[in-house]
Formats: sequence, structure tokens, C-alpha cells
Amino acid sequence: MAIDNERIYENQKQMLKVEHQQDELAKEKRIIKNQLFQLEKVLQIGFRQLSETNHEDIQQGMTNAIWMQKEYEAKQQTFQQQFHQAHEELDFSYRKTLQGLEVEREELFAERRTFEWG
Repeated sequence: MAIDNERIYENQKQMLKVEHQQDELAKEKRIIKNQLFQLEKVLQIGFRQLSETNHEDIQQGMTNAIWMQKEYEAKQQTFQQQFHQAHEELDFSYRKTLQGLEVEREELFAERRTFEWG
């Protein structure tokens, strides 16, 4: 049986599409990770500034400054936990989507092997 050029062409086109999706997925993951890191960094700077200001208030004898410091620390810890969770969820979603694309790619390779060559 002769090679079905149309089937081969469509298969190749689908494989390229999947590979492009994999590349885009990796690129988008890097971008999101970088944005999360930048946001985390900005929040850390903000909390550090609050802590420094609050430390000055404590030295000046402001009574509620210690309570405020504990509140800042609790909020900072909450944000850190949320960032950690966001990174884990991003990694999980990335792996799950990548696995789906890999399965699709393997199916296309298997289909290609079924074509008769001559």
C-alpha cells in the first residue's frame, strides 16, 4: 500500500503543534514563576520597611507597636505560605498539562508508525 501523504502531513502538523504547545507552556511557566518571585520580593521589602518603622515606634515607647509587629509577622508568614502554595500549584498544573501533551505526542508517534511505507 502506498504512503498516504495527507495522513503523514496531518500527523506531522499535529506533532509540531504539540511540540509548540510544550515550548509555550515552559515559557509561560518561567514568566509566571518570575512574576511570583518579583511580587514576593516587593512584599518582603514592604514588610521589612514596616518592621523598621515599627521598631522605631517600639523604641519611642508606643504601646501598641509590639502588637502591630506581631500582626505584621503573622501576615508576612501567611503571604509566604500562599506564595509557597502558588509555586506548588503552578508546578503541579505544569506537570499535569505537560503529561497530557506528552501522551498526545506519543499517540501521534504511534500513529506514524502504523503508516505503511511502500
